[in-house]
Amino acid sequence: MKNNTSNAAIEVEINNNYYLLKCSEDWNLKNLSHVISQFNNALITVNDKSKVTLDISSVNKFDSAGIILLLKYAEIFKKITRDVEIIGANNKQKRMLTMFRESAEYSDTQITDKHYIF
Repeated sequence: MKNNTSNAAIEVEINNNYYLLKCSEDWNLKNLSHVISQFNNALITVNDKSKVTLDISSVNKFDSAGIILLLKYAEIFKKITRDVEIIGANNKQKRMLTMFRESAEYSDTQITDKHYIF
């Protein structure tokens, strides 16, 4: 049987204090272990002057585990840098992000038309 899912991935680009984390592939419970270490590696070098952008335009699929992981790391980055945004969400992803944003744990996430600001 062929596996039709791809491992979740993050490509990290750093330019001075600007961190662009390009998220891609399928972000579901089965595939998330790899991106946790990539997030943790980026966290090591982020400081209070950093700006972090999480670009999810290349994510094929999200399940609730993928959305929760993304929001959780956005919150962790926010505690360090205060300048975090999520860009590139399609309509379905926006609905999922909105649903989880409205939960008590993520209630301070602000939504604009183009991206999410933490």
